[in-house]
Amino acid sequence: MPRSSFRLVVAFSLAIGALAAVLLSTRDGGGGEGAALASPPDAGSSPPPVEVRPARVKPGDPELRVAAEPSLASVRVELPFESGPREAVLDAESRSFVLRFLVPPGWPDGAWQARVLLAYQDGRTEERTASIRVDTQPAAVAVLSATEHVRPGDPLVVRMKPAVPVRVLARAASAPGGAASAARSAMEVKEILVRAPWGEIARATMEGPLGAWEAELHVPRWSHAGPVRLEIVASDAAGNVSRRTCDVTLGAPPLAGWSTAAGAGLLAGALAGMAVALQRRPLPRLAPVRPS
Repeated sequence: MPRSSFRLVVAFSLAIGALAAVLLSTRDGGGGEGAALASPPDAGSSPPPVEVRPARVKPGDPELRVAAEPSLASVRVELPFESGPREAVLDAESRSFVLRFLVPPGWPDGAWQARVLLAYQDGRTEERTASIRVDTQPAAVAVLSATEHVRPGDPLVVRMKPAVPVRVLARAASAPGGAASAARSAMEVKEILVRAPWGEIARATMEGPLGAWEAELHVPRWSHAGPVRLEIVASDAAGNVSRRTCDVTLGAPPLAGWSTAAGAGLLAGALAGMAVALQRRPLPRLAPVRPS
């Protein structure tokens, strides 16, 4: 067979194969069952989209937990700021009934009671109470003492103690739990930071039997004498933050190059020089004493 005829046969065969493939694909997807499965659903029957807003969430809501005993069937909770009871959910990992809730904005401070209704598998019921403490007052701190006239290079110690303002106690007297609950909340200070104007931040620690907090700062050697203002930031377990200031006075820095050892050396050298000068000076001659 001539070479040109062979090329014509091959091209014709390839064209026939491509046409057959197109016909087969058209038959499989043209109007049979496969076409019905591939067609998009109607707009009215499509499921609604599922979204999570905000895109990032983090836990931190208050929660109420009840240990899941083997005979405990369910737990219902009546919160003081909700109209009806809510069912707690069994957490299989921690083996406890958990109820998460949110305190409404503007809810008054105080210790509020929640009713917890326990139902057992044998038909018994039990009622308990749980205290929910609402605290929006920032932790107040009183300054007991601070190092006065501290010189550059020396430590500056600030001693503090949690305090309750009188106005807070007066307002809390009529709240659930009374002034005692407000005082207890104010005393629960979690952290105290003292910030100096030269950029140092010291974390206070509780020292002594009276529960005083102490923070130690280090005054730079290049500091100048005069008043400086410290910032005290206190936070409690509820996340409330308070700020106040404390004024201290820095003393004059020591003379450049002067120290106790240098002063003693100069004094010793001066005394030695005076002694050498006295030894070199001739002693005056005394006139003989004549007998009377």
